[in-house]
Amino acid sequence: MAMNDSDKQKLAQAVAMLRAAGESVRDLEKRAGEALHDRADEPEYRKLMREKCQVLMDLPEKGEAILAGAKGAICDDLRAAVASFASRAGQAVKIGSVFYMAALLYPDDYKDGDPNGIEEAVARFAEML
Repeated sequence: MAMNDSDKQKLAQAVAMLRAAGESVRDLEKRAGEALHDRADEPEYRKLMREKCQVLMDLPEKGEAILAGAKGAICDDLRAAVASFASRAGQAVKIGSVFYMAALLYPDDYKDGDPNGIEEAVARFAEML
């Protein structure tokens, strides 16, 4: 079943929200890397990694605020993707592992310049619009 125009608009807004979250995550990671590598400021690094996790943990609520009432497999897939990001970030915060926080969104074979998990999701859902 094809999505109606309202659901397509909601999906586009949700993809834009996800793209903005991905940009925030990249910025936090860059700032965290500078704190750790340039200034050896581990407390600041930890703080920024927790902020990264908070961005991810906020995704389901933000996504549902946009997608409320939207139906269809694509919208459900986006809900599932943001729930997964949030769940993994929550686990990282719960166990307090900065390594786990830093590794969120990145596969074992990640190379600099490759898209992270959010960027891959944005590209996948943007293709469906």
